[in-house]
Amino acid sequence: MKKYRIMIIGASGTGTSSLGHDLAKELKVPHYDGDDYYWVDTDPPYTIKRDLVKKQELLKSDVDNNEGWIFSGSPASWAPFIITMLTHVIFIYLPWKVRRERICIREQKRFGERIIPGGDMYENHQKFIEWAKGYDTNDTSSRTLSRHQELLKSIDVPMMHIKDDVSIENLLIKTEKFLEVSDG
Repeated sequence: MKKYRIMIIGASGTGTSSLGHDLAKELKVPHYDGDDYYWVDTDPPYTIKRDLVKKQELLKSDVDNNEGWIFSGSPASWAPFIITMLTHVIFIYLPWKVRRERICIREQKRFGERIIPGGDMYENHQKFIEWAKGYDTNDTSSRTLSRHQELLKSIDVPMMHIKDDVSIENLLIKTEKFLEVSDG
């Protein structure tokens, strides 16, 4: 079986991590999610950013030690070396209304009462929602639609754009077909 090195990017709430996880299982390769490198493991989570050099070292070690892998996330600003290693890219875009609903459902499942008013994660959750909303309007300092579009223009590997609000199972089917076709 071919060893793919696939980057899956898109806004929060599009399913990049879920697709990355399931596709990695299907292809029998490791899945690396950008958040696992970007953030220090804390409780509450996503409150301390990992040092730039450390996150680069961790990711580089993982991708260098595996022939094939799936990376979900947006590494261009902190791990641009990964771009030259790619064999395929999958870009997922969904409107904010869909992403917001997905994010709220996901966060409620993960954190429950911690994200409601009075919960210890309420303020961070509200900041996260505002940050995620900024993807389309470029109101954030990092992950934005325009930055992703610019990045995609600079990558010369087979690329699939997904703009459908479908289940992870259907995304997986589309992705497997894309990989079959792109392999000729």
